Amino acid sequence: MQRRLLLFLGLLPLALALTGCGAIEAYAGTAEDEDVPSVDDLLNEHQEAIDIVNAICDPSPAVIPSLDGLAGNRASLREFLKTQRVEHGQLMLGVRIDLLQTRAQIELFKLANQGQAPSFDSYPWEVVREGFIDSVPTNPLSPTTVARRAVVLESPGLDGSDIDPRRAGWVWNSTDEQLYLAGMTENELREVCHGALHSANVDELEPILVSKLQMIRAQLELYQVAHGNKPNLLTEGWSPLTERRLIGEVPLNPLSPYSAASRVVAGTSAMAIDPANAGWVWDEGKQMLYAAGYDDTRRLFD
Repeated sequence: MQRRLLLFLGLLPLALALTGCGAIEAYAGTAEDEDVPSVDDLLNEHQEAIDIVNAICDPSPAVIPSLDGLAGNRASLREFLKTQRVEHGQLMLGVRIDLLQTRAQIELFKLANQGQAPSFDSYPWEVVREGFIDSVPTNPLSPTTVARRAVVLESPGLDGSDIDPRRAGWVWNSTDEQLYLAGMTENELREVCHGALHSANVDELEPILVSKLQMIRAQLELYQVAHGNKPNLLTEGWSPLTERRLIGEVPLNPLSPYSAASRVVAGTSAMAIDPANAGWVWDEGKQMLYAAGYDDTRRLFD
């Protein structure tokens, strides 16, 4: 902990240099500055996942059965997660927190080491050895003997789905400098987690949805400060925000099924769109974003 505190204090001047006098001034700077994340950005990228787990997950979720049983190969593993998505989706939400937290700390490691990524080969889990995370995360899809092992891949584009989770728990692509959960693609992990969230009680989802909607609207305002207008989400999609790291990933509406949760449609009211068909509603005339199926205006007047 002391080592991490000293690192944070050492990085604080860098964080101030990156963020300038505030978020708006930093983003409204040069295009080169837009590509450089601040320390706060890196530390907060996983906060939404943490909030979700705290809101809906059981204190002690069931563990996925041993891979020598029902989930003995990738096909049966996917079927298992599909048929029991709610129970095990909650477990995978916790795993996704570990993954996002570790990715954030890897970026901090790179900031502290002149852009050099930590080793997962000659010095396995150097990011742990150097005190950036407290312990090696565990992949619950893997046997306990290999659940913390990381396999290094060098070919660009390979991810966690290219490694059987019975061989290792984690995959480090040294060319892409990205860490993955063994046994699943990014989309599969995200879909499983969204399935658990989508199945939660609406009252539990409301504060998460409110926070998500407010965050996106705030980032749209930052985009407008820098570019003079907000992006047209109908024609441009989410890329104007994701490519500039104004949002960490394409947002999903928890009221919608995964297949529709990121879709944006035209409209003037959130309640006019069935969340089963789309996750978000963009009013181009008012330059306003709504979450399909959720009337946030009533909160403003309660």
